Amino acid sequence: MPPLPSTDNPYVQSLPLAAKTAYIHHILPAEHDIGSANNDRKLMHIRVLGALLIHAPSKTASECVAQEIASATTDLSFGRHAVLDRLERLGKLYLDHFICLFKKAKGRTPSTSSPSSDHQLARVQHEPIETPRDHACARRYALIRDGFRCMLSGHIDWTVWKANTASFPPPAIITITYTNCCHIMPESTNSFASVNDPELKVEWASGVWTILDRFGYGDIRQELEGHAVHRLENVLTLRQDLCNLFDSLDLWLEPVLGKEHAYTVHTYPLSALEAVHLTEQVQFSIHDMDLPGYPRPDAAHLPLPNSRYLELHAACCKVAHTSGAAEYLDQMIRDVEETKVLAEDGGSADVLDFAIMSRLATPV
Repeated sequence: MPPLPSTDNPYVQSLPLAAKTAYIHHILPAEHDIGSANNDRKLMHIRVLGALLIHAPSKTASECVAQEIASATTDLSFGRHAVLDRLERLGKLYLDHFICLFKKAKGRTPSTSSPSSDHQLARVQHEPIETPRDHACARRYALIRDGFRCMLSGHIDWTVWKANTASFPPPAIITITYTNCCHIMPESTNSFASVNDPELKVEWASGVWTILDRFGYGDIRQELEGHAVHRLENVLTLRQDLCNLFDSLDLWLEPVLGKEHAYTVHTYPLSALEAVHLTEQVQFSIHDMDLPGYPRPDAAHLPLPNSRYLELHAACCKVAHTSGAAEYLDQMIRDVEETKVLAEDGGSADVLDFAIMSRLATPV
């Protein structure tokens, strides 16, 4: 687990005053103190706070986290250990309700190209184009918007190509693949059905929306209420492997200043960008492809992904990797898959805690 950036790091030096004060005077000392106690989980929670100060998705978010850190460190009457405990619990709150929101454990398999998709896609020509009401509908409309191809690699969707080979360039000069409809803000946020403890699910989602509201994204709740989570501004057509990387916080997009719908593509590790054959920048656009049996796309009815949703996802990815939370959650996912019986001495408490949290953050 890497240490947080030092005080002379350019990212730290460029922080607003309140965030820089919280980082230098509270987070770095807490990292040192808890690190000396050799407790990796609590150390990671402290680093989540530090990483949030550096990679906050907005100025409002940075100010919010700095204020909460200041509040947690104001009362020294109960001693240093009490202050560290408050900071650690605050970091865990952000891990559970911000990072775990975007970090996908194994849950429902996303809709992908399949034999039945031929008939579903063909139905689109008879449907009015409106806000999708489910995952399958979002996938159909996103494919039309994106020219029936992955938005990052340009690889053509297998199902559509197979049924319309004459409408595409020769196979020798194109790449065909299975694609997924990848949600930016997860479907799980407003999904409460079929959960063992619906009240716990509502409580978790309430915590998520409280954080997003304090970060300055309160309007997103109304935009993604209910079925609106499937709106086209919230979905990307991605190659299956790229969708997995996006959902696991190993791939994210950051806007290019001054260029609408242009993004820099980031991967963790950096070398993965070349390994998955992606370019450093991508320009999103609506593909006006005249494919027999499908409506022609238009900007009014098939909008491109919302940059604010993408900036939240990008912030989460950077916080997860800077803090070590991504590595920790990957290990928890492996442990959940491998653990059959919980240890009687409580040694599996972290695994149980994560299993519950990941269930709440999984679409049902």
